[in-house]
Amino acid sequence: MRLSGPTDIRAALTLRKTSRTDTVSLCPTTRGPLAVFSFAPGPDETYASIDGAWHSDADYHVIHRVAAVRGRGVARVVFEFAAEHADHLRCDTHEDNVPMRRALDSFGFRECGVITVANGTQRVAYDWIKEPLPNEGTSRS
Repeated sequence: MRLSGPTDIRAALTLRKTSRTDTVSLCPTTRGPLAVFSFAPGPDETYASIDGAWHSDADYHVIHRVAAVRGRGVARVVFEFAAEHADHLRCDTHEDNVPMRRALDSFGFRECGVITVANGTQRVAYDWIKEPLPNEGTSRS
């Protein structure tokens, strides 16, 4: 099977979540994984302190350790999966990881500042908040 873009990838993918960890794999039905990532509910200790500010203090899910095939829209599929399961997402990456930073920006993640992870290195922190539907949150009296 030849996968030509995000639509084909979405149609061909299955979700595999390991029972012992929060690791998720997105896999075509006949091939190995196109992406592996961690997706879990917060709070996450990594995000307790930020040089900057998060756009919301609401409950969130985290996306960590994204490894994806480049150039096929797989990162977008990862983010779409996460957005289907949470209204507020947080993610981080190395400053020099230009492909990941572009993918985050393209999906609508917003840069929030810099965090320092357990080994002392710094990461650029992002969050994404689901936009309410028109008329959502408004009441008719």
